[in-house]
Amino acid sequence: GEVSCGALVVLDAKDGGVLGMATAPTYDLGEYKTNYEEILNAKNSPLFDRAAYGLYRPGSTFKTITATAGMNEGIINGNSTYYCGQTYEFHDHTYSCTGYHGDIALTRALQVSCNIFFYNVGINTGIKALTKKAQEYGLGEPTGVELSESIGVNAGPDYSEKVGAVWTDGNTLSAAIGQSDNQFSPLQLANYVATLINGG
Repeated sequence: GEVSCGALVVLDAKDGGVLGMATAPTYDLGEYKTNYEEILNAKNSPLFDRAAYGLYRPGSTFKTITATAGMNEGIINGNSTYYCGQTYEFHDHTYSCTGYHGDIALTRALQVSCNIFFYNVGINTGIKALTKKAQEYGLGEPTGVELSESIGVNAGPDYSEKVGAVWTDGNTLSAAIGQSDNQFSPLQLANYVATLINGG
């Protein structure tokens, strides 16, 4: 089917440099000169550079940041386990996981994207360490690509204060699995994954 919104960033495997970017929806290049106003004002905004300007919640792709922050802070190691019974009670609120994983360690938690494992790591590591690690991976920071780009948002007390909200521990749980106020561009996320795969 037709792609309504998306972005693709292709990175060089050797140095992580950007080889190419594409965003969707696209438009007919032949009509660019003749129907520019129509393309510019189209409901699906095909001229908006989603790869560099679009900001999206990273979701489970953020869990490796939570894992590395937890490891760097000495909260977990590769053998640490948490129990996942599909629900997680925290301050009179029930959070959930997509599965029932029992006692689960890091590698398996990443494979099945266990929310409860990362709720535990996130709350025990703390939002300051999560934000610091995200920034070290380049999230919420300029990538250095020679294009204009959105900077993104790292969830945390500083951003909450800017928008007139109060940060809570429940927000830390959400941030640990890539939700809350976290918002990054596909370009930043591609850069982060390249950094992770290339060993830093």
